[in-house]
Amino acid sequence: MYSVQIIFKALSYEGTLKQMGAESREHRFFAKDSLPKNLNPRQKTFILDWAEGKEWPIIK
Repeated sequence: MYSVQIIFKALSYEGTLKQMGAESREHRFFAKDSLPKNLNPRQKTFILDWAEGKEWPIIK
């Protein structure tokens, strides 16, 4: 079994984030230096790679 993680980088955004169903509990944007401590363990390494400025694409 493989888990595919796709993380999007937003350069600008207008509007309001909306909850559309029960898949997620909350939607928010975070700066690299303000990431929450409770990141999803399956996504954490990819998010930290982005925060540390690693080159793209990151395949693990």
